[in-house]
Amino acid sequence: MMGASSGEDKEGVGRLRAMTRMLSAVIVTLLLGVAASAGDEAAAPTKLVYRLTTEAGREPSGDEGRTVVDVLARRFRAAGIEGIEITRSKTVGELTVAVPAALAPKLDAIRGLIERAGTLEFRICATHEETRIQRVLRTRTDSLRPRELLEYLWVPASDGAPDVLVLTPERVARAALEEFIAKQTVPDPAATARARKRYEDVVRDEVFTGDQLDSVSVRSATWGHVVYFGFKEDRKQPFAEFTARHVGEAVAIIIDGKVHSTPNIRSKLPGEGIIEGGGEGFTEQEAKDIAAVLGSGSIPGRLVRVVAPETK
Repeated sequence: MMGASSGEDKEGVGRLRAMTRMLSAVIVTLLLGVAASAGDEAAAPTKLVYRLTTEAGREPSGDEGRTVVDVLARRFRAAGIEGIEITRSKTVGELTVAVPAALAPKLDAIRGLIERAGTLEFRICATHEETRIQRVLRTRTDSLRPRELLEYLWVPASDGAPDVLVLTPERVARAALEEFIAKQTVPDPAATARARKRYEDVVRDEVFTGDQLDSVSVRSATWGHVVYFGFKEDRKQPFAEFTARHVGEAVAIIIDGKVHSTPNIRSKLPGEGIIEGGGEGFTEQEAKDIAAVLGSGSIPGRLVRVVAPETK
């Protein structure tokens, strides 16, 4: 009896050990499967889908779509971000930006680079007295003459401060040209050419934008970081004359439709200058982001995200 009982016990122990090994193998397999699944999920990129919208509300062209891809690629390179894939959809004006999982901590910064229009304008600020008067009249548009509606433009400040009133002489010149052409009962090509030349002179002398820049970089200063800019050769002299003509006046530096600073022009600038930023100035990262955007060109419209980021 003892022998039989011992044999049965040994057989039972063997079966128990075999079941334990089998159960362990199943658990290990399940754990490996979960780990593999988690690894696959972690490796999947975050996809951001955007649609290009134009100011006129028309359907964007194929050339504009290609321009957007080129501009974004330059921005990422300038910001030192690698590994992002940009693909155009079959839907006109739509594109997908695939951000690798390794860049997930930088997702907000990447979205900022994508969604900024990248526009830059230099506008002379209205005087304190002009601003005071226009601020009073702002709520009484019926009191404004048509010229005043064209001569000034209110631009929001980037830091939430009150809007800044800037001058827009090219709008006045454009309106004068259109009025001159409309009043002609008999076409006068020579007179029209002279009127058009007056408008073009105003644009040449008073309108300076980011697409005219030749170089943009970040430089350190005692109070923080600044963005250095230099104009293309054909715009250096006009900009120098522009600053000489407006010495003592404030110039609004407008980035993506918002005023970042309004420094006074102290002296003639030789076709270059710096953007200091308002308040305490730019942090190094802010300066780098602005330089990356301004130095890569502007987007021909606005990129609107059509779906939330998702991982597939």
